[in-house]
Amino acid sequence: MELIQCYFEEGHSYGVILEMLAVYHAKMIILCSLKTHLKDAALFRRQNYSPLNDVRNAIRADLLGPDQLFGYRCCNLLFQKLHVKRDDVMRLLKELHPNWTEQRRRRTFVRRTYHSMGTNFWWHLDGYDKLKPFGFAISGCIDGFSRRVL
Repeated sequence: MELIQCYFEEGHSYGVILEMLAVYHAKMIILCSLKTHLKDAALFRRQNYSPLNDVRNAIRADLLGPDQLFGYRCCNLLFQKLHVKRDDVMRLLKELHPNWTEQRRRRTFVRRTYHSMGTNFWWHLDGYDKLKPFGFAISGCIDGFSRRVL
């Protein structure tokens, strides 16, 4: 039972849990039995939500980093093992930073400041590889100061 709980809390799917129990621990159970064990242990995929204070603190820490203008879909709460409803994340983002939420809603483009020392100091190279399987490799380079195509 502890193995099932450990694998479940690590975020593995039901099929992976069954396979790991069979391969690594020589315990063969069926999916119905696995779900019964999880139900008896009060472990549910969609009902074990994290406390909102923990989520609020995680969002606040996220907004201090370089990804501060990411929306609710890009919040990496999943990587911090927090289970949150998307609506809660949307509401907390609107509560913590309403002006950023409004910017994202209006889809306004805010240019970042860019400083270059002069011509040929920064070159920006980009490629378009979609046609590469057909023998067409497209690349381009622009000068960061004058924005001229090189």
